[in-house]
Amino acid sequence: MTSTTKQKPGCLAAILRLFTGRASERMAGSGPLPYRVRDNFLSEAEISFYHVLTSIVATHATICPKVRLSDIFYVARPNENRTFLSRISQKHVDFLICEPGTMKPIAAIELDDSTHTRSDRVERDAFVDQAFEAAKLPILHVRAQREYNTRDVAVKIAPFLQKRVSNSAS
Repeated sequence: MTSTTKQKPGCLAAILRLFTGRASERMAGSGPLPYRVRDNFLSEAEISFYHVLTSIVATHATICPKVRLSDIFYVARPNENRTFLSRISQKHVDFLICEPGTMKPIAAIELDDSTHTRSDRVERDAFVDQAFEAAKLPILHVRAQREYNTRDVAVKIAPFLQKRVSNSAS
């Protein structure tokens, strides 16, 4: 025997409609989007280091903060190597030093705070270092501090800037 009565949706279906309906309404533009500006784009240590870096490199390089690895690197044969793309898509470096005219990356800098001693961060840092090595782009690790000595930082980044100057002179 065939039944012509329609089944009523259950509670779960009604609840799901409530949530998906609101999200789709927002996406359609009928309400304000939930985005807000961060008050803390850079931590205190990152801001301090950024100011020291910019005073050192002046016009010799451009400093880009918080750059995703997938914006720095591309994955060779992406159809075959999707896993490698996903491994870099959610990771970033604290600073990327670039040539000012071309924005070609010169080197990256990671500020290592106390979280970098956790096993998951050690593993993450090792992978990031391997990615930079594979792409032949230097990465420098600097211990995070509230304040930095300009001379000490200049000594650490000088080899990267000198390499750029000597390469452009050839």
